[in-house]
Amino acid sequence: MPTILIILLMSPLFAGLCCLLISLSERQTAIICKLAGSLHFIGTVGLIFYWTIWNQKTIYQPLTTLYHHQDYRFDVAIYVDSLSCLWLFMTSFFSGLVIKFSSVYLHKDPGFRRFFACLMFMMVGHTIMALAHSLDLLMTGWEFVGICSFLLICFYGHRNTTVNNAFKVLAVYRISDAGLLLGAWLGHILWHNSQSFMFLRDADFKMHLHDGNQIGILIMTGFILLAAAGKSAQFPFTFWLSRAMEGPTPSSAVFYGAMSVHAGVFLLLRTYTIWTAAPGGPIIVGLIGITTTLIATGIARTQSNIKGQIAFSSAAQVGIIFVEVALGFKNFAMFHMAANASLRCYQLMTASSSVSNLLKYQSHSSFSAQISSRSIESFLPRRMINTLYIFCINEGFLEQTMKMIAWNPMRKIGQFLGALNFKGFGGTFFILLSAISATALSSFNIKISVAMFTFLIVAVSLASLFEITSFIRAWNSIMLANVLIAIQIMIFENHEIWQDLLLFLHGIVLFWIIGLVSIYKLTNSSTVLKALDSFHGRAERNPVYANILLICSLGIAGFPISGSYIGQDAVLHHAIGDYLWLALVLAFVFAINGLSAIRVYCKLCLGRRTP
Repeated sequence: MPTILIILLMSPLFAGLCCLLISLSERQTAIICKLAGSLHFIGTVGLIFYWTIWNQKTIYQPLTTLYHHQDYRFDVAIYVDSLSCLWLFMTSFFSGLVIKFSSVYLHKDPGFRRFFACLMFMMVGHTIMALAHSLDLLMTGWEFVGICSFLLICFYGHRNTTVNNAFKVLAVYRISDAGLLLGAWLGHILWHNSQSFMFLRDADFKMHLHDGNQIGILIMTGFILLAAAGKSAQFPFTFWLSRAMEGPTPSSAVFYGAMSVHAGVFLLLRTYTIWTAAPGGPIIVGLIGITTTLIATGIARTQSNIKGQIAFSSAAQVGIIFVEVALGFKNFAMFHMAANASLRCYQLMTASSSVSNLLKYQSHSSFSAQISSRSIESFLPRRMINTLYIFCINEGFLEQTMKMIAWNPMRKIGQFLGALNFKGFGGTFFILLSAISATALSSFNIKISVAMFTFLIVAVSLASLFEITSFIRAWNSIMLANVLIAIQIMIFENHEIWQDLLLFLHGIVLFWIIGLVSIYKLTNSSTVLKALDSFHGRAERNPVYANILLICSLGIAGFPISGSYIGQDAVLHHAIGDYLWLALVLAFVFAINGLSAIRVYCKLCLGRRTP
């Protein structure tokens, strides 16, 4: 088993690092990635064979404990069942197809190595998801897949529209990440160290779920559904799928045709025991699937481009799979998931040639096919047909609704704080003075002190997201928000947590310093480049510092590239007792900080190049 695990994880990881760090030719890049894909396929077949020898029983093998302090621990273990084998096979098979296809399709593309590096890291993410034994470890692969998806959507980063669409997709992904983070946190609260998927198969544990804290299980179900719906483009997040088609066709095929769009289904199947024990859980999942199927089908019928049609058709099928899972047809849902992934991957990879072949066929002199005037909605009144058309061609007004409900209010608050110069030296002094005052109040009324600290953290985080005057201020505000989180947890906890706070801050501080230097180098003291209200495209002029800033943006946001990723979970773990609501706020701030850091990178390094 250890040998198989090394092959599955290290072969794509090594190939991705080679593509990223070594100046390889196209031929060398293709050979290394094909070799990594072949080794991954061999490892997958070996694991499936090993699982079959065990009479198709669940395999649970602990490996190590990455972090353990007091009542919090982050374990690493392998969990293999039929779903793991299917997901691994899909990852290996579809990635191998895309590697072979892309080695020719992207010939002489300037981003050839960058594409294959992202593809290899995507394989690593899906492999971790497939073998993860808990929500904590599953989220590591979940975030790997999300950031690779973002990087491939903005693959053609010199286009402003492409970068904007990639950022919209990332915003939905961060909401999904926050939902999964809160789900893992609530698992710690409800079952302590029993949040491993292995415990979900235990009969006594299932009885405990049905007889236990139903409100807590219902809230955890909501978090899981938020993560699943966001990742799989289900209602109300269906709108992002068409924006994700900005990337190269091969990435659209493997991400939004085959694998990533089905990640929500994978999460539902993996946590099936939890959300089916919640009151009305299966009904909610089924309603989400039915609503998405109806809306996405109508949107697909009004799309003017073939990739958009395929994307929304895939979302509609995923909605049907949600319904199948809600009805308890798990094996049929797994088969449907694999079949839909195969069809959509094929359709997207052949989209351009399909259009060309159809045009040639229609131009042939013997072509005599006629378009039928009959349709599904032909029996409806004309006014209702027109209304449905307007509704579907505007993609159900889902994006506009999300902006009105969530994004616009946050933007107004952030811009208001920016107008007060909340992030200058005077603003920083005011924040620190308020923090000291809140600390002094803690001995009199701890609830008021917690509320003051929470307000300061949210205010600084929102101000960084909507900063438009200075890259440095936005970057420093992200750091300040994390420092305030550490101070709050340190003051209002009754036991020693210095070790957890150091784990949380060490990577963030390091990436903040390096990122600050990179921003200074990229702006080069130019007053033109200090504003965040436009794109500056500095990656073309200085790609080294742009890549460093990207890594620092991921690090300061808490992505799984440093110990701060585990530190976030450990800090969230301390939001217990009378302050459970604090976990919601901290998860929200973590999501906002991630968006703010990536926004700094996008505005400074991507888009149309400025003089």
